[in-house]
Amino acid sequence: MIGTMNRSSLGPLFLGFSTLLASCAGTPTGESPVCGISNHYDAGSPLNSEVASAETGPPLILGGVGTEAIIAAWGSPLDPGMVTFGPTEGVNQASDPYETKTGTDVIFPERMSPVLAPLDMKFVGFTNRSAIARGEKTPFDDLELCFESEDEHWPGMKICVYHLYTSPLLTLHSEDSETCGFQKEFGDRTQAGGMIYFETNDADYCADSAAVSECGALLGRSVNRGSVIGYAGQVGSTDEFLPFAPFRFKVRNDQLNPMVTEGDPYLHWVQASTFFYWREAGTEGATSPGVLTFPRDFNATVPESQKNPSLKFD
Repeated sequence: MIGTMNRSSLGPLFLGFSTLLASCAGTPTGESPVCGISNHYDAGSPLNSEVASAETGPPLILGGVGTEAIIAAWGSPLDPGMVTFGPTEGVNQASDPYETKTGTDVIFPERMSPVLAPLDMKFVGFTNRSAIARGEKTPFDDLELCFESEDEHWPGMKICVYHLYTSPLLTLHSEDSETCGFQKEFGDRTQAGGMIYFETNDADYCADSAAVSECGALLGRSVNRGSVIGYAGQVGSTDEFLPFAPFRFKVRNDQLNPMVTEGDPYLHWVQASTFFYWREAGTEGATSPGVLTFPRDFNATVPESQKNPSLKFD
């Protein structure tokens, strides 16, 4: 059966990123290290009642929101046991996510399809574990990027996307790059930079300047809603797994997350497909606060020059 990749055997090695800069929303108070890990964080704010979400209500403007195309493109959701805010069930819950899964798969028509930014955000970290093969699975695309929201309606939110083939935000990353390419076998090497979010704790990789240089990572670069941030990856043959790009979101509010053992305790994993309202890129007209842009380009909004995965930002 064709499905999306189950990463349960990899456990907590699957990471996400927080902010590289200490000036972000959720900045620790008092004395804080370079990357912001602290033993004390200011509480976040309750969600704005005018921002569309499962917790606050639907958007006032529904044009292009929750279309059949969007619903059909959702793959395996989060493990409900990881969700500490909002609905625990996802759109495609029958796909049986593995334990501790924190990402929701977005299905793409083919490997190297452009992946779009769901909102205005800043690039804050990455990890490169891509390999020519992982056991019998070939290829095994596993580039992860993480961002911090720059959208006023979602302050402090973290957004990560993984299993990418490549990204224009890593100027030296490519399949055959000598400094930031694909390893022969998964597990031979991991390159990481920035703040990394494990399932229940944060980790500080900001001191790894070598990986940042080797991959040409444009950390701190802002990207606009709907712009290309990467290209969908593949794990194994298309007969078994569809091309995809899983997204994971941590929403910040005034409620403590009891699962956090180290790091910001006001960040919560949410079930992306049912917590947010999603709109197709290129939909005409105004939209409501809080609605996100779906990462797949259904309406040919991406210029031809940006469809090629060799694209790199200056």
